[in-house]
Amino acid sequence: MHCLVYRCCGLGLSSGAMASRTHRRLRALDGQLGSAAAPVGGYPGEQPVVLSQTFDLSVQEAG
Repeated sequence: MHCLVYRCCGLGLSSGAMASRTHRRLRALDGQLGSAAAPVGGYPGEQPVVLSQTFDLSVQEAG
């Protein structure tokens, strides 16, 4: 989250003051329920379906 706030500030999407407040708030939330990083080992990842659906549709339309 800190990196995202930093990047938004670097792109000019937020002010330095807003970034500073956000960083302080994130540090205050550190360690609370739901703020801990979850291990990615149990996450299966995304399953691509749109590409296969697009292919099937193009085959149907092409005959």
